[in-house]
Amino acid sequence: MKNLIPYKIFENSNQKNPQIGDYICAEYDDDALDDVFLNFIKSNIGQIIDIKAKLDLIYHVKYEMYDEIENMFFKEENIYYTGFNKSEIKFFSKNKEDCNLFLQSKKYNL
Repeated sequence: MKNLIPYKIFENSNQKNPQIGDYICAEYDDDALDDVFLNFIKSNIGQIIDIKAKLDLIYHVKYEMYDEIENMFFKEENIYYTGFNKSEIKFFSKNKEDCNLFLQSKKYNL
């Protein structure tokens, strides 16, 4: 008998832009940044905590941290965050589980 692979439709609900509280998967397009930092961002889920409007929208995104990389993030009131523009956000959803599925699908090239 063949193994069945669970299937779930992502619940992105016609949102065109990420909102505060949404979970995201992102990648920086800058090879000059530290590899450890880039790999952390690429393989972890962040949550949008603020949106700043300048020339382009900048999404402030918090991450659960570990000691070795916390100095690579901005820190405000014990929240570690970094900023992304919209093109660096590869997937977003109100549901963290959807972001987990997105990361898993990338990991296995699905």
